[in-house]
Amino acid sequence: MRLSYVTARNGVTYVYKGFKTWDKERGKYRTKRKCIGKLDPKTGKLIPSTRQNKSERAVHQMIKDGLSTHMVGHDLLLSHVTKQLGLEPILLTTTLPDWRQILAMAYHQVMEQESLCSLHAWLPYYQTPYAGQLDNAQIGTILDRLTKEVQQSFFESWKERFKGDRKVLYDMRSIANSSAFTSSLAWGVSMEGLEPQHIRFALIVGQESELPLSMLLLDNGLRTMDDLSHLLRVLKKQGNTIGLMHLDQEFYSTGRVEAMLNRKYKFVQAVRFKDPWICQLIDQNRDMMGDPGSLFVLDGRDYYMRSIEYHWLAGEGEQSRKYPTTVHLFYSHDIISRDRIKFMHRLQQQLRALKQQDSIQPHPELQRFFSFGEHPITGRRTVTINKTALEHHERSYAGFFAYITNDPTQVTGLQLLENVRMKGAIERLFDNLYNDLDLLRLRIHEGTRLEGRMFIQFLASLYVCQIRRLLKRKKLDSVYTYRELLSELKHIVGIQHTLAQGEVVSAQTPTTERQKLLLKALLQGDISKEDTDGTAT
Repeated sequence: MRLSYVTARNGVTYVYKGFKTWDKERGKYRTKRKCIGKLDPKTGKLIPSTRQNKSERAVHQMIKDGLSTHMVGHDLLLSHVTKQLGLEPILLTTTLPDWRQILAMAYHQVMEQESLCSLHAWLPYYQTPYAGQLDNAQIGTILDRLTKEVQQSFFESWKERFKGDRKVLYDMRSIANSSAFTSSLAWGVSMEGLEPQHIRFALIVGQESELPLSMLLLDNGLRTMDDLSHLLRVLKKQGNTIGLMHLDQEFYSTGRVEAMLNRKYKFVQAVRFKDPWICQLIDQNRDMMGDPGSLFVLDGRDYYMRSIEYHWLAGEGEQSRKYPTTVHLFYSHDIISRDRIKFMHRLQQQLRALKQQDSIQPHPELQRFFSFGEHPITGRRTVTINKTALEHHERSYAGFFAYITNDPTQVTGLQLLENVRMKGAIERLFDNLYNDLDLLRLRIHEGTRLEGRMFIQFLASLYVCQIRRLLKRKKLDSVYTYRELLSELKHIVGIQHTLAQGEVVSAQTPTTERQKLLLKALLQGDISKEDTDGTAT
């Protein structure tokens, strides 16, 4: 909303609110203005127009009467999580004097997952540890102060709380809109030359605590075994001896799996359906889709799962060796549409590249989905989609995904999938991290601001993981995701009334029965899933 001020000939200054409407006839947006009142000539405050609707008049009357409101429901939960994690004393000693502002930024990212540039418009309406305002210049200054040394000091203090916890390495990525300003966002870092581009970073998570412990930005991503070995050495020097690795699909190849087995690395590797061994395994276990014993629900989504003991044959002839591994095979009808669209975009991009240059060859994994010919007049190469191969692929493998592991602690597919879902929730927090608004207004491509911006997301990931743990512990994870929970609680409103003597009286709007049960379960006692399902709001 944009406000404009117009002074009439009689000296009265009128205030107009500007807004955009879509003009169907012209096919474009039109800007309209609406008078919302005039300025008091003595005080300069807005006098609301009598033509405003009832809700607008009520808001202005509340302000006039000294009333102010804040959304407080989310703060009841997030401040509880802050105390549980013991974040305040660590931030107080490592990020002085900005720890309250940093927590306010983390709250904003947990709640909205939007550009930090919108923080100044968000803060007046939501209760956070910081009661003041933050403009873009102040945010940029705080991000500049979150240097590598400050972050490392925080990570060292934070890891001390989880000294005996086994460290798990997650290969993470964040979608980046603008990627030409830092080497971490170079073309083709993670997707083998295909869009979109990504920031790649390593996240260290405690296996028992299920909480992020540390983070490291990767300039080149993980594309080879040398990259992985180098990363493990760097992390070991920092005091992070990795006990288990969760690796993304982009790292998968049979050669790399064999190399990790030979080097005795413990890993969980997402598998691509491009090799005969995994396709054969799927064909042999299609009956699991008709087995009620293999069906379970996680985060409101249905899955069929089967864990298969698989002996990986490494080497050839007399030098060959069998390694015991476990393949966790999953099928979900809910993800077929999403995977199909994602795969079609990838094919479309590859098709466009093949048509533009005759010298380009398709990616080996996509080779069978293209048919090549020769134009009868120009003699140029023609490229079309092989619909038979595409239909066979969709009919055979759509909805399936698999992981291979040699770690004995990952024996149940449910536990592994919970870890994968947690990884996905954290990655979504980091998505569009390098967005255009922050790029232009906060200039996060300069200096250490990108690293400071990622540190804010790291803190937000601590809240997300802890809330997910609370939901799981109270057996509410099948009823609520963490975002649904926050959406339910944020409608609790706090009211402050400033009296004539300057005294401030605080109150809170009544909570619904469901909100009461949730707050009791998460902040104090216990609650059953049946109680929540049967409670009317």
